[in-house]
Amino acid sequence: MLLYESLCFRNHLQGFDLLQVEVYDKDRFHDDKIGSATINLTNLYEKQLVDQWFTLESSIRKVDRGQIHLIIEYKPLAI
Repeated sequence: MLLYESLCFRNHLQGFDLLQVEVYDKDRFHDDKIGSATINLTNLYEKQLVDQWFTLESSIRKVDRGQIHLIIEYKPLAI
């Protein structure tokens, strides 16, 4: 299944260079967490684009739960 979603977030504070991504399945009664990935944004600020697969890890057992493909673009805010 291919899912495309776009989101915008503001991250302008120095020292806040990590993005935590959590992936859940969609159930009728309860959404289950599939896994999570922590993404270091330092390379994004330098290159302005990251197109990469990230491994999802389980929070209970440190095992891989699959991968998620993210394309992240950085656009500095004009002040």
